Amino acid sequence: MTRTYLCERGARVPAAYINDSTPQRVVLMLEGRMVVMSHVASADGAKYAEDGEGEAGYVWWTKGSGAMLEWIPEDGESQTLLSGCQEE
Repeated sequence: MTRTYLCERGARVPAAYINDSTPQRVVLMLEGRMVVMSHVASADGAKYAEDGEGEAGYVWWTKGSGAMLEWIPEDGESQTLLSGCQEE
């Protein structure tokens, strides 16, 4: 399943969801490169983390038709990179 999200500042994020794998994965195109993330447990919505643990790297959150992208550095203080993303 492929979706494109329009985020703040006009950023477009193509996302390909791979639901026939364990764990489920999403592949995002970010700044010209593919980033593969694995589904991890979350209390609300769907959460995908680059390292599969949500400890460091990119994190993609989706809920309904909305999404947001965070970066978690090694020190663990998350930073929102893109918010307000909506499926086109």
